Amino acid sequence: MALETRCQTKVEEDFKSSQTSPSLVVPILMLEQASEQYTHAIFDLFSDKYKAHLMHMIEERDVDGTIFRYEVGREGLKKNIVMIDSSNIQVGCTCSKFEFTGIICRHIVKVLYHRNIHEIPSIYVLARWTKDVKAGIVRDEAGKIILENCNASLSLCYNELYAQAIKIETKRGISEKVHTVAMRVLKNGLKEVELAMGLSHKDSVENPKSTKANASQSDEVKFEEILTVAQGCERGRPSRTRLKRGLELS
Repeated sequence: MALETRCQTKVEEDFKSSQTSPSLVVPILMLEQASEQYTHAIFDLFSDKYKAHLMHMIEERDVDGTIFRYEVGREGLKKNIVMIDSSNIQVGCTCSKFEFTGIICRHIVKVLYHRNIHEIPSIYVLARWTKDVKAGIVRDEAGKIILENCNASLSLCYNELYAQAIKIETKRGISEKVHTVAMRVLKNGLKEVELAMGLSHKDSVENPKSTKANASQSDEVKFEEILTVAQGCERGRPSRTRLKRGLELS
């Protein structure tokens, strides 16, 4: 009986969450978006992250084309590195909280607001945390309802890879030896990924435009873009440029 009661209560809470949105004390666009899309429980978690970002400082570290790297954290405490591609709003943080929870972290929220982006990019609103999923509804990227979810966790997997690439990038500047090892790992990894996709490393080097075109059509190819981001400062950054030891990750 107790189990049935708990199940019934959970069903009622899910229904209420799918039909209503939390009330906001202050009309903030990002919170409004979250309240409309997330379930009540997930909205509460995101709301805490939003409030936390207000206490954080942000400093731009460097820029490489469309890739911007920021140092984010509270004054006097360990900072995290957030990288964002301004061309497609792909973003990742060394804290890896998104990869573990499926909700963007306070560091990413800080960078989004710093860049005048006041909504959560759609790729970072995971379907499993939305009201639509609780209601049995799945939508495509255009917002149209579809019959089934082909791969709800695809964006989570992509961003997990992105975060790991960022961690390699941040350690790369510690010393020349670490730089060499990191670059070898990234390049070898790229070759293995291309082989797994049925491509050859030679083809990607000789025909980079074709590779880029395929990347826009396949989520699997996006890993190459991640590696390109991680290799960031190799293109145009003086080899003597190094991250301060205070930014090293444990």
